[in-house]
Amino acid sequence: MYRRLQLDLSQVYIDRTYFDPPYDDSNDNVTTLDLSFIHDNVLWGMTGPVNGSRWKLTWERTVPVTSDSRSYWATELDYRRYWHIKGAYLVALRATGGASFGSDRKTYYLGGTTNYIGSADVGTDVYSVEGFYFSKIVTPLRGYDYFEFSGSKYALINAEFRYPFLDYLAMSFPLPLVISRVSGAIFVDVGSAWTRNSMFKGATSQGGTRLLDIKSGFGIGARLNLGIFLLRYDLGWGTDLDRVSKPHHYFSFGAEF
Repeated sequence: MYRRLQLDLSQVYIDRTYFDPPYDDSNDNVTTLDLSFIHDNVLWGMTGPVNGSRWKLTWERTVPVTSDSRSYWATELDYRRYWHIKGAYLVALRATGGASFGSDRKTYYLGGTTNYIGSADVGTDVYSVEGFYFSKIVTPLRGYDYFEFSGSKYALINAEFRYPFLDYLAMSFPLPLVISRVSGAIFVDVGSAWTRNSMFKGATSQGGTRLLDIKSGFGIGARLNLGIFLLRYDLGWGTDLDRVSKPHHYFSFGAEF
């Protein structure tokens, strides 16, 4: 079975009481309904998919249980394609986008990498009811910080060339350690998150061609399958096509997209 319809129904009860500022008390009862059409025929390797394609088209809407229920609807598409070249060499491409509408539209946070290990400096909006319960984190956009960009609409393209990096390394001192089958990746990420279409400006040619609301990053990475989990390391730089940012280091868990 390569295609399926998926229906998800969720119920969220929120009861918040603040004893210190910002006193953002909340008592909510929200029901959401998701309908997805999914295709998936990928073949998996040691660190992620190696061949085939997968995509997911989702329509989401809140169900008005009470008269004061939050109201929004959203649609999202995530498409991924993998081309196996030879051996452990492959090319991976991902394109995803989505938009939310309504009086209480959800927020998309863009930046960083999936399952990031470490802390992140975030704004107070991330811990608001809307930001914490009715939002989605969109990754990877490497070369930038976690939660760095946000909006009710988003688009993201990821391209990676994956290759065998290290076959076998054995150490005796200072600790006996064996590392094998480490894979590498060269990547390019391009994406954006915004709310008002009239205010969106992707690039400019004034003072030299450079990106504005469109964000781009590039870099290299390594992936190590430790049996019980997969460890990823990415070194990324953000660029507006005129300047390059300082390097960003990401350690994270989980399979490649």
